[in-house]
Amino acid sequence: PDASSAAAAALVVRAGSVHEPKDIPGLAHFCEHMVLHGTMSAYNYTDKSFPEFLKQHGGSHNGVTTMLQTCFAFDVPAEHLEGALRRFARFFTAPYFHPGSAQQEIQAIESEHNTHLQNDFRRQWATLLLDANPRHPYHWGSGCRRTLENKVLAKGYNLHRALQDFHATHYKAESMTLAVVGTQNVADLAALALCCFSGVPARGAGA
Repeated sequence: PDASSAAAAALVVRAGSVHEPKDIPGLAHFCEHMVLHGTMSAYNYTDKSFPEFLKQHGGSHNGVTTMLQTCFAFDVPAEHLEGALRRFARFFTAPYFHPGSAQQEIQAIESEHNTHLQNDFRRQWATLLLDANPRHPYHWGSGCRRTLENKVLAKGYNLHRALQDFHATHYKAESMTLAVVGTQNVADLAALALCCFSGVPARGAGA
């Protein structure tokens, strides 16, 4: 889109695969997938969800999980930034992990995993991870159905509870960095960001 009329935002959480439980590889990635699936706060200004709102106005969104962090980002025409940002913020101020979405997202992660199996760079990286010191947090962490479902069930773990615990521990204001770009001046963008995200819990609050 034209840079003069576009807007975007990105929120980075200091929580990646090195922070997840050793027994559940892929939990951080699973959390990324689940975050944008629900909120306990109703949209009192419209009934349109975040993805639907972006689609209606020609925007897009994406997420990525690395070893050290998780990033959520979206872009939208500038005139719709406020509506998009308010919807986006609710995933972090009033999150809700809908159990019914888990299988869908595990399948999405499994599909990503199968695609990566054909990628030479990913295969070389996986080989390096296998050679790493097992006591070091450097490990394979994108996950697949085997790690997020089969092994979890075999060990008697509750994946939903593990997801909630991981989120409560790491998705705090102190671990987040937000960037917002728009056509407004910096003061107005800062005020909008503060209004939308001031409800993000701090460490120790509601954990």
